[in-house]
Amino acid sequence: MKYRNWQIPYTAPQPPEALLRAGYSPLLAVLLALRGYADPVQARAFLSGGDQSAFDPMLLQDMDKAVARIRTAIERRENVAVFGDYDVDGITSTCVLTDYLRRQGVPVHPYIPDRIEEGYGLNMDAITNLQRTSDITLIITVDCGITAIDETNYALQRGIDMVITDHHECSGQAIPNAVAVVDPKRPGSQYPNSGLAGVGVAYKLLCALEGGSDRVLREYGDLVAIGTVADVMPLTGENRYLVAHNGSPSQPGTSVIREVQPVKDLSDYIQTEKSGFGRGGMLTKTTIARKVADEGITVIIANGKRDNILVDLLQQPDDTVCTRFIPSTEAVSSVKKWIAHSEGFAKGEIHINECATDILSSEKAASILPVGITHIEGEFEKDDIVRIMDFLGNQVGVGKANCDSAQAREAMGKHGKKPVVHYDYLYIE
Repeated sequence: MKYRNWQIPYTAPQPPEALLRAGYSPLLAVLLALRGYADPVQARAFLSGGDQSAFDPMLLQDMDKAVARIRTAIERRENVAVFGDYDVDGITSTCVLTDYLRRQGVPVHPYIPDRIEEGYGLNMDAITNLQRTSDITLIITVDCGITAIDETNYALQRGIDMVITDHHECSGQAIPNAVAVVDPKRPGSQYPNSGLAGVGVAYKLLCALEGGSDRVLREYGDLVAIGTVADVMPLTGENRYLVAHNGSPSQPGTSVIREVQPVKDLSDYIQTEKSGFGRGGMLTKTTIARKVADEGITVIIANGKRDNILVDLLQQPDDTVCTRFIPSTEAVSSVKKWIAHSEGFAKGEIHINECATDILSSEKAASILPVGITHIEGEFEKDDIVRIMDFLGNQVGVGKANCDSAQAREAMGKHGKKPVVHYDYLYIE
């Protein structure tokens, strides 16, 4: 066994008091301290992955040459091949560059070598076939190519230009005789982050072509994150920023939405297509927050990881960054208000499927219909309070049963039956 002997410290490391006081759990505090982040300010900066860690793509050697050659290919509508790799990093790199060039109107031919038959990296047979079948005049490599000296010379002999983007180590000091060799690990590189994944280098190429990162991150941030994590790159500095990035809230020109008025359409405030809501269920959070505000209750969404956030919201509400959902001034059903605070009296649980869960979190006024119920737990009578559970087992609301548990089980999964919980007696959390 390769790792037979484990090196275990004689005494367990103690979590720094400063991190514990800042609200970090003991386990997270220990892990942060072991990585050199014992101070809350340092820990917060490390975990947040701020955009101060993002570097100018033109700092990468030969990036200017790569951009010039690719822009020429775009203008001339040349046949271009994107030569990738068969692992996650190589596939995401290929997808990112292929999609971008196709949007520019370039005839692109992505190529992933067969793992068994061809192995890793460029090979002369593939170059020959690409030229023969697609009349390729430019090959751009992603996640490979830094050691392809002979293959690059072969391509040049056939009249094919090469732009190499890679993140692997060079074999010695020699590099391929390509139009451009973009690799943060190439000899003489001054780029501050040598730990970019292959997809990270491809991302930097797109940023250089675009002249900025806003659109590139918005369109391809998810693929960049997947490739970076899958290739086990260090999640520090620029890499952490790329993986942690949720849309573009930190970009110039954007700001936090301070108030949401009691309206029926959240698109008045934010675009729901693309990645406007970011990751982590933000669309669900904002939808539910708006619903609660419609019941006459003020809702605030703020950064719960920030020190003293609750105190600041109470003492300095105007100076604390948050989004406040303004409560509706219309009359609110007293029954719904009572139901909202009656969870402690719940007699049973109604589990619903994914479709029903989506409907409840939408803008529609919806009841709990038997067709969307998958499971009934506990025994209850008509007019008893019941919990509403989503398809993952999470509680999403409470309501007053319109029938007893036996009748609910009999109707479960059937169409055309009366609601088990009517909308007028349903409170969504």
